[in-house]
Amino acid sequence: MFDWLKKINKLDDDVTEYKKDSGITAMPAIALVNRAKKLIEENKLDEAEKILEASFSLAKEESLAYKYLGIIYDRKKQFKKSIEMYQHSADLNPEDKDIWKFLGTAFLNEGNFEKSIKAYENANKITPLNTDIYTGWGLGYMKMKNYQEARNKFVEAIKLNRYNSSALFFSAICESKIGMLDLAESKLKFLVSMGPNDINYYEYANIKFLKGNYNDAIFNAKKSIEFNPKILPAYILLIKIYSIQRDIKNCKMYYEKAVENDLSGDNLNENYGLALFNMGQFKDSKLSLLKAYENNLNSENITSKLLIANLILENSQYVPLLTEKLTSLNRENLALRFKTAVENYKNDNVNQALESFRKLKENFEQKFIIDFFIALCYEKLSNPLKTKEYFESSIEDNPLFLNTHIEFANHLLSINDPSDAQRKLRKALKIFPDNVDVLNLMFHTCYILVKDNVCEYNIKEAMEIANKITDPEKFKWYNELEELRKIYSERDLN
Repeated sequence: MFDWLKKINKLDDDVTEYKKDSGITAMPAIALVNRAKKLIEENKLDEAEKILEASFSLAKEESLAYKYLGIIYDRKKQFKKSIEMYQHSADLNPEDKDIWKFLGTAFLNEGNFEKSIKAYENANKITPLNTDIYTGWGLGYMKMKNYQEARNKFVEAIKLNRYNSSALFFSAICESKIGMLDLAESKLKFLVSMGPNDINYYEYANIKFLKGNYNDAIFNAKKSIEFNPKILPAYILLIKIYSIQRDIKNCKMYYEKAVENDLSGDNLNENYGLALFNMGQFKDSKLSLLKAYENNLNSENITSKLLIANLILENSQYVPLLTEKLTSLNRENLALRFKTAVENYKNDNVNQALESFRKLKENFEQKFIIDFFIALCYEKLSNPLKTKEYFESSIEDNPLFLNTHIEFANHLLSINDPSDAQRKLRKALKIFPDNVDVLNLMFHTCYILVKDNVCEYNIKEAMEIANKITDPEKFKWYNELEELRKIYSERDLN
């Protein structure tokens, strides 16, 4: 008897709490709804779901039962079911101050952004001047890439609550998209000072990057990683910046740190491959891009970069396949025009190639590549002044592209200017101190200078260069080295 009485008292308590929530006269289903509500608060979702389903046998048209079922499905990430429940609740009680907001969020989560916007419009009619409603409303527009309208909603949300950090953050993101960088920067600066975390620091770093303030961007990206060593976008941003700065050491270091933090994947490999490409490291770039390409065969960007890399590396066996693929993706891609120009150059259609390269340079991001090939064209046309001009332009744009240093030195030797070749190679050795090709060419250049002018300094420099090539099989000039040794020994005897 007492147990029965306790249950009645418990039911009365539930009904009383329900009245506070709904303002509707008590009925048996009400107690079940409130019991489910408490279970939801305790995160006992399955139990709450069963109770709510049971309530329909008592009152099938109870809007709050549908509402709380929607909340349960939301938490279980079953968004289609949550939408169905919220819609039922809204049909039964369209004046519920929360239901349209819940429905808008559920549509956002499902990816139906147009319906999300409609739901937030209804929410605003019932509960106007609500900062959270404007924030959700803005997210709907933001997901549709309507950044201007999204920003307008976020600004309204901020007017209602200037400490709405979500609205401040998303407003800054929209402003960065539409070029209002100063406004975005001021908001993110405020967020970093008031709520420093990995995301705020990353977005602040990205704004600094977009404004060309690379040192501040690096600082804030590193702060982002301090908060969260697994924030991939911060590593990618650092890789991009260091590639722009031609800092291959740090570029590689942050790629390796990302890998150490289990962030390997197509996104990292693609961005690292593109960074290496922009620095003229085509062999390593190709390896990294191929890893990303396996799962992204329809990526126009990766396909075009692989085609260019293979043309420069003279890996002709892959060119036809990549050409066919890229043609199917976009016949107007610049890489296809680049391929035609390179083929014209190799087939001695030099004037045609030169014209193509000049036109390409207007839109080609990697100017050093085009300048390199223009220099080669002028070399074939026996125009040493223009050849030198474009080789120097290529090196100035990107001193990390080894091919330019090698071909420039070879050109200077071909026109009997070993002294200038030596000067260029000395600069190259500061960048590539252990590169066997540069060392071999430098030795050969020094040998030519010794033959022209036998002096102890030139002989010693040549022999020192030869000693830096530790692998005997990679040294190309044994006869010349022996000749220099003989000259040096004879000078000592004298």
